[in-house]
Amino acid sequence: MTLVMLERAHDPRVIADVAGLVEFAVQCSFDPDRPSAFCHLVSRAGNRRRLLELHDVFVDRLLQKSWDFDATRGLVMTIGALQRTDPSTADDGLGT
Repeated sequence: MTLVMLERAHDPRVIADVAGLVEFAVQCSFDPDRPSAFCHLVSRAGNRRRLLELHDVFVDRLLQKSWDFDATRGLVMTIGALQRTDPSTADDGLGT
């Protein structure tokens, strides 16, 4: 499963689809109100599938450069956002 996720992270369509989310997730990581920042990221992503793609991109970045602190911050935000979604509905199940 990990190999499939990494292949997806290298897919140019996935990167293009989540490029704006990458920057947004990193910006959210500086928000002192973490719960609100998580909710903003969930809202901006639109669905769990996009958050999973975002997760894959950050993991891939960290595998390439472990000192990529923006990727670390973005991954933390993405995991927090994923924890606020319903895993049983990957495409449109956004939680609160």
